[in-house]
Amino acid sequence: MSNHTPGPWEIKRHFDSCYRYISAPEHIALAQVVWCVEEEERSPVCEANAHLIAAAPDLLEALERVKATGVFLGAIPQGMVDAAIAKAKGENHE
Repeated sequence: MSNHTPGPWEIKRHFDSCYRYISAPEHIALAQVVWCVEEEERSPVCEANAHLIAAAPDLLEALERVKATGVFLGAIPQGMVDAAIAKAKGENHE
């Protein structure tokens, strides 16, 4: 397992309504994400980004389990799984 903050990560309100925090039980604010753009109440794209970030620990764990079982469901190339895990762990250095 990598050294990231353990999940679950959640989207929490920020004092500024145009932002949200990504939080975990051990940290009130792991990250701050944009929630609205140019006077909109919320941006669907920004909201989707926040949900993807909050899901990161769960996605990493799922990929690590897929890799450990060696069952790639036919449609998921092992290289894609390996690359995603490496990226999540900061192991992709250019």
